[in-house]
Amino acid sequence: MAFLAVLGIGGARVASGAISVADLVAFVLYLSLFIQSVAQSVQAYTAIQTGLGSLARIDEVIDLPSEDDDQARLRRPTPEQTPAGEVPLLSFEGVDFDYPGGVAVLRGVDLAVFRGQRVALVGPSGAGKSTILALAERCYEPTAGTIRLDGVDEPALHRVLAAVNLTGLVSRAPLGLDSQVGDDGVLLSGGERQRLAIA
Repeated sequence: MAFLAVLGIGGARVASGAISVADLVAFVLYLSLFIQSVAQSVQAYTAIQTGLGSLARIDEVIDLPSEDDDQARLRRPTPEQTPAGEVPLLSFEGVDFDYPGGVAVLRGVDLAVFRGQRVALVGPSGAGKSTILALAERCYEPTAGTIRLDGVDEPALHRVLAAVNLTGLVSRAPLGLDSQVGDDGVLLSGGERQRLAIA
């Protein structure tokens, strides 16, 4: 808009003979250089402010107290340390897994991860570490055995869905239990949302 205004007013002054065409061209070029310098100054100021904000956050992180390097907290609790009757957050019970084509990867895996634990999967390439994570996320289904999340098995989900009459919905969906239902179940009907909440 500034350039259009300069060209309009400048053109009118050239037409009236108040200034020459050379003066108008020189003014437009000077204006262009001035605007570029102002824009670069604004960008530099913005970059400085962003950097100062990041520096302040870095200082906050540096000032945080160091975590206690207590290796005892990272070890699997012994039966004496585990509260009686506590259900593992994630458990593998005799899990076998074969990739399509019959490629055996896991055999008889037993694993129990309790709340507050950190578990490291260590082994050579191809030992099945990524496969265990994929099974835990239910990207794959185990060939044999049971995987429980908070004590709940996948077949138990099907029984509950049948009890609230959602089996038909799951069977119609191309992705089954992995189907997306949207935020707060927006892709479901009102009745389906209620039955899912009950389930």
